[in-house]
Amino acid sequence: MILIKNGNKFESPFPFIHFDEVLDPAFFSQLKANFPSDIFYKNISAVQGNRRDIGRFSKGFKEFINSNEPWKEFYEFSQSEDFCSLILNQFKNNWNELEKENVKNFKFSNSIIGYESRLKRLKNLVIKNKFCVHALDLLDSREPLSVSFSMGTSGIGYHSPPHIDARHKIIAFLIYFDDNKGGDKLNIFSLAQNEIPQYDENNFALSGLELFKEVVPKPNTGILLWNNCKSIHSVPLIDKELYSQRRFLYMSIASSRRLDCWKR
Repeated sequence: MILIKNGNKFESPFPFIHFDEVLDPAFFSQLKANFPSDIFYKNISAVQGNRRDIGRFSKGFKEFINSNEPWKEFYEFSQSEDFCSLILNQFKNNWNELEKENVKNFKFSNSIIGYESRLKRLKNLVIKNKFCVHALDLLDSREPLSVSFSMGTSGIGYHSPPHIDARHKIIAFLIYFDDNKGGDKLNIFSLAQNEIPQYDENNFALSGLELFKEVVPKPNTGILLWNNCKSIHSVPLIDKELYSQRRFLYMSIASSRRLDCWKR
C-alpha cells in the first residue's frame, strides 16, 4: 500500500522523507477517484486563509469512510499499530531525541488526539489542587500515541508561515492528490549560519532561515516530516487561482494526550 522504499531520505537540516510515488498507483487512483466532493466541505470553516479539513470530528466523516471501501481500508490501516511501527521505524536513528528513547515504551491508542485520560488529568488537578501539572507528572510507563487523519483542500489565500508543528506531534505525513501547475508548494528550511532555533508562542520561526528545498505537490507524491526542533516548513501564500483545489491527506503520529514528546 505505502511504497516506503520509494522514499528519498534527508538527514539535514532535519530528518524527512520525500516520495515521488508514495502509494501503490492503482490504490492511489481509487482514493483520488473517491476523494470527498466539494459538498462535504461546504459547511466547514476555512482556516489559515483558505484551508478546510474533514477529520474524525467532521459531520459525515464516519459515513463517508464506512461507505467508501478504498478510504475505509486506508483509514483502518492508518489507525493500526502496524502503521505506527512502519512509519516510526523509518526514523529509528532519531529516537534518542524523544522523551522516551525506545519507541517500544510507547503504546498505540486509537483514541482521538487530546481526548484520552481526561478524567485522569482532572483527578490529578484536583488532588494537586492547582491548575497546571507538569507533563512528566502525567506520563505513564508507556505513553499512548494516536494517528490523526484528515482529508484537506486549500486554495487562493491559504498560507502557513515558517513554523514547527506542535510538540505533541512526532511525525507529520502529507500525501498530495493534484498537480497544481506550480501554484503552491511546501518549503523546507534550514537555519541560517550560527542561528539557533527560536520560536514564538505559536511555534512560528523567529530565527534566520535559508530555503533548503521546495516540494511541489503532484499526484501521489508525499512527505514524511520528523518533527524535531529544526523541522521548519511553510506553505507560502497562494495568491492566484490554482489549476484545481489543492487536495491532500494529512496524518500525524502524536501523543494522544497532547504531551510534549521531545527532550528539552
